[in-house]
Amino acid sequence: LVSEMWRLVMYRQADSGVRRRGVASAEVLVRWRHPERGMVSPDLFVTMAEETGVIERLTIWVMQETPKCQNRLLAAGHDIALAVNLSGRLVSDDDFVNLACPLLARAEGAICLEITETASIGGRNSALHNIEKMRAAGASIAIDDYGQGLSSLNYLKRIPADELKIDKSFVQSLGE
Repeated sequence: LVSEMWRLVMYRQADSGVRRRGVASAEVLVRWRHPERGMVSPDLFVTMAEETGVIERLTIWVMQETPKCQNRLLAAGHDIALAVNLSGRLVSDDDFVNLACPLLARAEGAICLEITETASIGGRNSALHNIEKMRAAGASIAIDDYGQGLSSLNYLKRIPADELKIDKSFVQSLGE
């Protein structure tokens, strides 16, 4: 199992909603607890997982564990959507999407897939088709870090997204 091999830990980062006045959703964060190095930055281990081809197994494991986590939250009285980051390498991968769609369809709670702007644009038709397939399987789609890549508003109209998350570089100095 990926989690045993990598000693993975899943956390949830709450996302507060102004309209809901409380936690509206949470993002699933995966961290690697290395036996000697301690917690390894996701910037390092996700890149390594992508380069070694383990990213598909890692993401499938996260997608299998997310509904279990969601059920525990529901039992504790928290009915919230959980968001899973999807590697740009997987958006255009038909084999991955064919594995992921049944998992999404079986989830009882709301699952959102966060896809970076560049991932949704790369492999354009294939990526858009796969995003549609995952939406049809029950996932909502969020475009993450919008504005970090090509930022074409015209192309944005074609992406079947439910949510747009603006990159922090646009809002960091908003008060100025």
